Amino acid sequence: MDPLSVELKVSEDGMEAYIKINSPEDGRIPSVDEILSFLAENGVVFGIDESAIRDAIENKKFGEFILVARGERPKDGVDGYIDYKFNKDRELKPVILEDGRVDYRNLESVESVVKGQLLAVKVPPEPEKDGKNVMGKVVKAYKPKDPKIPAGKNTVVSEDGMKLFAACDGHVVFENGKVVVYPVFTRKGDVDYSIGNIEFVGDVVIMGNVLTDFKVKAGGNLEVHKLVEGATLEAEGNIVVRGGVFGRGKAVIKAKGDVFLKFADQAIIEAGGNVVADESIINCKVMARGSVIAKGRKGVVIGGEVFAGDTVDVTHLGSDLGVITSVEVGLDPALREEYIQITNELAEFQNKLRDVTKGVELLKSMEEKLGALPEDKRELYLRMTKAMFQIKGQVERLKKRKEELEEKIEKVKKEGKVIVRGVVYPGVRITIRGVKLVVKEAIKEVVFYREGNEIKVGALRETR
Repeated sequence: MDPLSVELKVSEDGMEAYIKINSPEDGRIPSVDEILSFLAENGVVFGIDESAIRDAIENKKFGEFILVARGERPKDGVDGYIDYKFNKDRELKPVILEDGRVDYRNLESVESVVKGQLLAVKVPPEPEKDGKNVMGKVVKAYKPKDPKIPAGKNTVVSEDGMKLFAACDGHVVFENGKVVVYPVFTRKGDVDYSIGNIEFVGDVVIMGNVLTDFKVKAGGNLEVHKLVEGATLEAEGNIVVRGGVFGRGKAVIKAKGDVFLKFADQAIIEAGGNVVADESIINCKVMARGSVIAKGRKGVVIGGEVFAGDTVDVTHLGSDLGVITSVEVGLDPALREEYIQITNELAEFQNKLRDVTKGVELLKSMEEKLGALPEDKRELYLRMTKAMFQIKGQVERLKKRKEELEEKIEKVKKEGKVIVRGVVYPGVRITIRGVKLVVKEAIKEVVFYREGNEIKVGALRETR
């Protein structure tokens, strides 16, 4: 067969092969077997349609490309998934009304389950099927994901591994990729000497007060129905204080989530999310990675220090008595606190290093003059030299951590705003991402924001 009488064309994905039979100059038409041999010689060995070749020859379909081989396309698998039988994306937050008040009556934050209740079902993946191109090469299909049942604490997996059940009564949450059931601890009275400190793995509900010097720690959310005095509250989730906090300079409120309260007086409050007060925050140190909000009709922040990663939004800021009130926004308070601590520690160790180095150098100079140190001085020299190297190691570690924190602080900087919907009074000190401003006179309905290296004061209506 004349090698020029047949042309071959293979698609880019290798799934289709075409031939074109040119009009033979000598009148000789290639046979089916000759074309099959031609295809094989050129690597086309799979999915060949002999009937299409025969038809082209018999009907003299010359000068046009004819599809003569088709590969088998791969069939991708379909990922398996988990069908959750509860609302795993529920946000454990009370409703904040338009006037800034917190509606504690409609929390609806807990999804209760009973022992044996179905929590999740695994839907298995649909298997893949590899394909093959006309050249006989295997074309791999997508291999689907086969998820594992996300069994967490207080859950039970069925024998076939396809279903997840609650192992106890409690409330269900989805955290860190796992389904977890937290039983709830409820204290009907006060937290006092009759019960002592409380530490619980799940949610804690205190129906009464938490008295001074007592501590309540919750592995989930923590809710206090009445007052918190000079006590300590800690929670892995949110903290809600329906009454308020009379801190007496001793109260500490720490939540990895949000903190919601009616008012706070002389307390330290830390939140991984927002701090929301229905009424007032007075003479407190507040640190929130999110925002600090006190914008109800009585929403006021007076005295103390407020640090927010994002925004401070209040009705009134400061007081007409000129009480010094410090507000800082735009930086992660936790990183800021650690940065200050590391900076202080570094300065302390650098001072120690300076003193020890002087002592080592003095003893070394003495040794050079005398030829040898007395035994007691020799021991002191060795101890101080060892201490010097240890302190040097601490200094290097602290320097490295300080540099890491500076990088982190730069990365997580937010715009930062201070919004005052009523009056901001003289004596208020505002810092936005390192730039400072002291309020000299009372101003109404304003927003403070940073522009370049200055803090600007704009009318609140311009930001609405």
